[in-house]
Amino acid sequence: MINRKSLKIVGSALAMAIMLSGCSKINDAIDNVESLVGTSEETVSTADSSVAGSTESASDQAIEDRLSELKKEAEEELLNESQIADTESNTEDSATAEGSLLEEDKTELLPEGDSGEEMSLSEEEIAQIRSEMDGLYAYSHLNEEGQIIYAEVYAAIVNYYSNMKVSTTREDDLDVVYEFVLRDHPEIFYVSSYHYYYQTLNGEVVKILFSANYDYEQAEVMRRQELIQLYEDACFEGLPADADEYTKVKYVYDYIIDNTDYVAGSEDNQNICSVFINGQSVCNGYAKATQYLLNDLGIESVLVDGTATSSDGTGNHAWNLVKVDGEYYYVDTTWGDASFQGVSGSGDDMTVTNYYYLCCTTEDISKTHTFKDSLPLPDCTSMDANYFVREGLYLTSADMNKVAEIFKNGYESGNGYVTLKCANSEVYNNLYYMLITDKQVFNYLQGTGSEVSYSMKEDQNILMFWL
Repeated sequence: MINRKSLKIVGSALAMAIMLSGCSKINDAIDNVESLVGTSEETVSTADSSVAGSTESASDQAIEDRLSELKKEAEEELLNESQIADTESNTEDSATAEGSLLEEDKTELLPEGDSGEEMSLSEEEIAQIRSEMDGLYAYSHLNEEGQIIYAEVYAAIVNYYSNMKVSTTREDDLDVVYEFVLRDHPEIFYVSSYHYYYQTLNGEVVKILFSANYDYEQAEVMRRQELIQLYEDACFEGLPADADEYTKVKYVYDYIIDNTDYVAGSEDNQNICSVFINGQSVCNGYAKATQYLLNDLGIESVLVDGTATSSDGTGNHAWNLVKVDGEYYYVDTTWGDASFQGVSGSGDDMTVTNYYYLCCTTEDISKTHTFKDSLPLPDCTSMDANYFVREGLYLTSADMNKVAEIFKNGYESGNGYVTLKCANSEVYNNLYYMLITDKQVFNYLQGTGSEVSYSMKEDQNILMFWL
């Protein structure tokens, strides 16, 4: 039947990311997102051929007249916006879809006075939005057709537009673009799913209308945005005016860790509100909050999806890709707030800020993290902005004069510990032997103690000593 209406309710962004990771069409959607397939005339010509057999017994003129009428009717139906909203209720698949809407989407909130009419953007509006998105990481990995869809989805979400006509008829395209919009925009904390109508003709999708499912009413969104701004103002108040890009990244990393507790099951833990308003979150909240603040400081950042393996096992995880002085690095603020796990000389468990994953390479983070991302990611190889390099804690040889300097600076800073990262396993093994096996570490300790506590992370070539 011409002009069937169906509704698809899409799951959470996290569930969608998992679903997309196994989708065979993802690469096509990223690299070759197609524009709207077919035109009204092409579609109607198919409809014409389907009715020809039923008119064979009529005169040629009658057939021609009837086909002309059908063509005109079909064109009018395809152009009539109300057909999507008012499709016949006795269509079996439409009735089932509408039942799902009532059952599964009871909490969707739309602007007051919304008419449910089809929305679309002008070429000028699309061009304006695209210029604003220029430089965003996920957006830049879509081709022109994908970027147009991105502009339409973004406009629909932030303006509370319902039934936004998007420039694709492929469901997979919409899935990927929606995910990419959320990857670039942690400030969109008020949407975690979406639905869409699609219109078909002879089994082919000819139109898709996008609508976001909002988690909060607009008044509540505005209230939360004000609280988020207060947090940001307080955060940036202590940032040095002359801070370079590395300093900004480290500052945000430290600030979030100092003001957030990792609490499984915390409220709003999949968005920035958990960090900025509640002070309790999990990895998605940490990563999105990090991205939000860095973006506002002019630091390019994007959310990364994967798994991570710790002493508790392997589980889903999220962290950040950041760009510092033209080079990409990985940052995992969540693990910066985790207890340091290692082998302690005294058997004590000690918790400090973990800087292993502050501007680290792909090689280093891959030792504990696995990427399962649908978003293309770079191979990060630079060490220029790595925490240990920038803080003078990186050793390319077993230089004991450098070790002495590190311990001296550790006492002067008052941190209570020093951390050494070695360039490779050979340097690590040499330092381990000299400092621990041969007990030369006592040459660098101040005081008369006969015991020192330490931890080690062999896979990262790291040694830590408590002073």
